[in-house]
This record gives sequence, C-alpha cells and structure tokens, in this order.
Amino acid sequence: MKKSLCYALILFALGLTQSAMSDPAEVTVVIKLLKKTNFPEPVASFSQASCQTCKAISDPNFAKNNLRETVLALRVPKDRNLALTFDARCDEVRRVVIESDDLNFQCRSGHLELDLPPLSADTVGAADMHTLLFEPGLVTRIEHDDVERRDGFYTDRTAYFVERQGATNLTFAQREVIRLLGLGAQVEREGLGKILLMGFDTNNPHAHRDSPPHVHMHLRWPKRAGTQIGHFYIDPTGLLTENIAGIQKLNLPAKTYRRGEVFTTIDPNGNGLYTHTITPEGWLALGKAAEAPCLLKPKGKGFDSGVVITCPGQPMLEVMTEDDLNRGRLTVRINNTVEVINYDPDTGEHVTLKPRMKDRTEEN
Repeated sequence: MKKSLCYALILFALGLTQSAMSDPAEVTVVIKLLKKTNFPEPVASFSQASCQTCKAISDPNFAKNNLRETVLALRVPKDRNLALTFDARCDEVRRVVIESDDLNFQCRSGHLELDLPPLSADTVGAADMHTLLFEPGLVTRIEHDDVERRDGFYTDRTAYFVERQGATNLTFAQREVIRLLGLGAQVEREGLGKILLMGFDTNNPHAHRDSPPHVHMHLRWPKRAGTQIGHFYIDPTGLLTENIAGIQKLNLPAKTYRRGEVFTTIDPNGNGLYTHTITPEGWLALGKAAEAPCLLKPKGKGFDSGVVITCPGQPMLEVMTEDDLNRGRLTVRINNTVEVINYDPDTGEHVTLKPRMKDRTEEN
C-alpha cells in the first residue's frame, strides 16, 4: 500500500467494536467509492450474495456518505482473494480506493464488481485525508479539511475554520524551527527515533475522534519503545491554551502543561532534547533543551493569520499556508520562498514524487 498502516506513527485509536474484532480469521477493510458529481445519496451497498462469509459494518465511524464519496466497511476472511459485488449507481462512481490505492472495477447494469487482494491485517485508512512528507529525522503530516467531509466533532460546515488553519500554519512553522536548529538531522544522526509533526483530522476517519483542535510535535523512540505525545490545544481565536502530554507505551499518566509551563521532550537516553512552552499570550516557544528558544507568535490576532518566527541570531521568518482542495495543492510561504506540495485531492497522497520503495520504511 502507498500509505502503510503506521498507526503507531499517526497515533490513531481505531475504535473497532468488540463484535467487529471477535474473529481472528477476519480483517476489517474500508473501501471508498468516489463520486462523479455531488450526489447526496450512497452510490453503492454490499451484495451479500458475492461473499457469504463477508459482513457489512454499519458503524458510522467507518461507513460514511457525503457529497464526495461513499465509504463502506466490511469484515472479510483474512488472506483471501475475493471477488466482491456491490449494488451501485454506476453513472455516479468514478473511482474505487482502499488506503490510497486504486482498485480495478467494472460497473454495469447496477452492479459494481471488484477483486479484493488478500489482506493480512485491518486495512481501514481509505477515508484518511492527509499528506505525509519525509526528511531525515522528521515526518510531517498535513491534514486536509474538506467542509463536505467533516464528521464527528467537526460537522459544522462553516467555510472558514480558524483552528484548522492555525494548526497547518503552526505545523510548518515548527518544521522551519526544526530545520533551523538542526533537530531532525540530530535525531537521525544520533539514532534517537523520529520527530513527528501533525495537526488534527476533521472527518473522523475510522473512529479517530481527533478533537478538540490541536497541533503536535513529538518524538517517537527507536523500535517504537515509546512516543512522547504533546497535544497543544487551539482555541477559536487561533491561540494556544494548554498542552496535555504523556508517553505512549510506558503507561505513564498524562500531564497538563498550562501557559508558562515548560514541557521537555527527552531522548531514549533520558536527556532533554527540546522544549515547548505556551506563553502567557497563547504563543509558542520552541527550542533545544537548555538553550534560548525560538518564539512563534501569530502574524495577526491568532495563528490562522500566519506565524512569525524569531530565533536567536537568525533572521525573522514568516510562515503562511493555503490549501486548495479542488486542485490538491498546498502552498507554503516562508518569507519570499513559495513551496508547493501537490497531492491527490481524493486521498491526500503526495503526488510530486513517486515512492522509492513500496514498504516506505520511513513510516515504520
């Protein structure tokens, strides 16, 4: 798959029901059917006659419908080639996807037929709408907010979303600080793991209730020994309120860091690596441990207006992003430099470069 199931990396709680997980000989698959027009009704339903041992899942966290797509969820036999049939509006189906891979299909006379490859694990990421970017020591995930796909906590169809824009701006501002301080290169060089940057989903994919709005920068130690997860929450004015942080896999209780309190991320050897502090104004200070930090403050009232970065001994930077969902084009402006990130508007898959390898070892 183009997007491997790296849920330790993206920290998803799958939320599968007990009944859906009861049979170890079965796996869950999510299949997305993209629509030709903004058709309001579901464009397909599973035909039980094509697979007696398959089961449709009606859980709305997995099975969805909106103007862009119909998302279906099934429990299917593990490690089996399956020929599946769906009752479908053939005139409305233009593409069928699992994860971010296209499935060949035929649709005629109200029946859509496809071959499902053998699946050895749950394959539920078809509804994801994010782009992954890789560089030494750093993985950046950009979530794409489509008003027609909003779900769960984010069902409001308001066109402009202060917290979502603020999260994207802060994600790329943190990326600039990581580069200025050489943190990604250090993590890679010293074998300390990976730094992960991400915001939050707004479409509740596979029960990932990613709310309230927040932004992350955290370190995952090698061999998935632990991940220090900070959640920097953003209020409706576009400012930061608090950080709730813990360490995944070590079963330590989460701790809340209020404005003015320093959160230090430690490396696998127990040494401080970098610090985050939400300032009394709701801004963000980020720097190497025991060194003077960079200050990330909003260009206007909130971070949705852009981010101004001031680092000791470095020129000031301004960061602003704009996401064109129709074109699949994210524009990042860093002072006078304009970076363009192209992605598949149906899946979020980064399309500028073809993958060098199918197993994407950077994600694992």
